Amino acid sequence: MGRVDSVRQQIFESESPATLQSEGIDVIQGNANLLNPGVVSVDGREMTARRFLICTGASPVIPPIEGLKDVDFLTYETVWDMEELPFRLAVIGGGPIGWELARAF
Repeated sequence: MGRVDSVRQQIFESESPATLQSEGIDVIQGNANLLNPGVVSVDGREMTARRFLICTGASPVIPPIEGLKDVDFLTYETVWDMEELPFRLAVIGGGPIGWELARAF
């Protein structure tokens, strides 16, 4: 878990808002709407640029599996707080986050 946490921290540091700003990228957080090619509105403030990097973020989805809410399950947000490897682990989901979890363990 120490190795996983170390890699996660390295990735965050290379992509953090502060790092992006130090590289000359304006970081604006808020609710965005693409209006036209080259025009985006963030919380009502319109901006133009040749390129935008839009980081949408995510939230875990708890699938409607009978009995799941009755057990102690983890999501991609909470799994990284574990201090020891589990004896068993089932990853539900085959998208990028599911693959990342399976690969990490």
